[in-house]
Amino acid sequence: FIDCNFNSCNLSMVKLSGTSFINIKFNNCKMLGMPFNNCNQFGLLFSFQSYPSDQLQVVS
Repeated sequence: FIDCNFNSCNLSMVKLSGTSFINIKFNNCKMLGMPFNNCNQFGLLFSFQSYPSDQLQVVS
């Protein structure tokens, strides 16, 4: 995905094996269990808006 906006999407438990995210915005999306560690890390760039920061958990 390049230069995309995801708006009010339910992306919970998606499979991201080898997926590329370049300049992506997630706006008010449900994102439980998204394994970003399985993404293609080359050019990985995304942002989150309207997401409660107290619910954001990043696991490396």
